[in-house]
Amino acid sequence: MNKFLLVCLSIGIVRMGCAQPATQLGPDDPPNLTLKSQKYHELRLSQTTPTFELAKVKSLMKSMKKREDEGGDSGVMALSAKAYRSLSTGGKFTYCMLHGENFGQNCDGMPAVLGEESKIFAQPPAAFWNEADWSDRQRNFLHSHRASVIGLLRLTIRHQHQIGVNLKKAILEIDAFELIPDIVAEYKRSSKDRDQLSVLSLLLKHARYEPYVKSPLYIKFYGEEASYQTAVPIHEDIVRFIIKCALSLYETRNG
Repeated sequence: MNKFLLVCLSIGIVRMGCAQPATQLGPDDPPNLTLKSQKYHELRLSQTTPTFELAKVKSLMKSMKKREDEGGDSGVMALSAKAYRSLSTGGKFTYCMLHGENFGQNCDGMPAVLGEESKIFAQPPAAFWNEADWSDRQRNFLHSHRASVIGLLRLTIRHQHQIGVNLKKAILEIDAFELIPDIVAEYKRSSKDRDQLSVLSLLLKHARYEPYVKSPLYIKFYGEEASYQTAVPIHEDIVRFIIKCALSLYETRNG
């Protein structure tokens, strides 16, 4: 642990600013971005498409109409109440993962950066790059069907071996600590997606897990000088520490 503390204390912080579509670099992206960093940025912004009632959901989404959202913004596309009610629990989950019915009030996005593939970020990117967000109807569904949503998330992760930004958002929305072993297993299977560690970190933050919130890493990620865009260089001591704390949290809550 002493070695880990020394590593954490020596780590610099990286900050960034607004999200762009994964397929197009924006004006804030560095012109000398390497192909490796660009590809990883695209990976970070990628979504996972659930398969539950997928054909029906896509068909219904073609008939979505504009409406005013909860914040008074017009032009938001959403399913009618009748169409939404026609979906099963799995279908509503798929719809939530594919589409946000509100405009996001706080767009904390991230442009591509050099060396992005070698960093762990305090937060994953937003689930919908176009500033969309879930409506009250969608959030109420996720929370009121929490156990079912966790099961659907688990099946999607295990079948597709991917935890896209939309799945990450859902995990954090309902504080799905039950999925910690699944996230750890997926990270160990393919450690390409460092934002899986960010999700574990945030679950630890939400739980106020004492060994983590008292660590130098937590202070760097979420202390007074940190921001939504804070990142630290990847280091195996840090990876092991996050995973160890996350699994300990899971065991504590399921003991």
